[in-house]
Amino acid sequence: MWDKFDITSFLGYLQRIAFFAFFLLWVGTNTAMGQCAMCKAVPQTNTQDGNVNTGKGLNLGILYLLAMPFLLAAGIGVWWYLRSKKFAKEEQLRSMASLSSKVNAERLYGENPPSLN
Repeated sequence: MWDKFDITSFLGYLQRIAFFAFFLLWVGTNTAMGQCAMCKAVPQTNTQDGNVNTGKGLNLGILYLLAMPFLLAAGIGVWWYLRSKKFAKEEQLRSMASLSSKVNAERLYGENPPSLN
């Protein structure tokens, strides 16, 4: 798998992802700025009426929205870590198998094993 890895195509892929992310952030910023007035006005009017539960609900909603990207990033991190451990273990087993075959050949044939040609 890694013998076919090409750094230039990977960097081009990363550039495309970075451009797309920047574009989404740039486009989404104008929409997000308009919502700040509503988030401020709703709790102010509700607390003036004596209802303090609306503020608690808004805070919980904000925490919920904040937690989702972090949980997603943590999940991807755990997946990446476990995947890298799996590949490292497979590589270790491959190297042990090749070393084992060399040791067995030396045991059977001594210092100079015969050629398989």
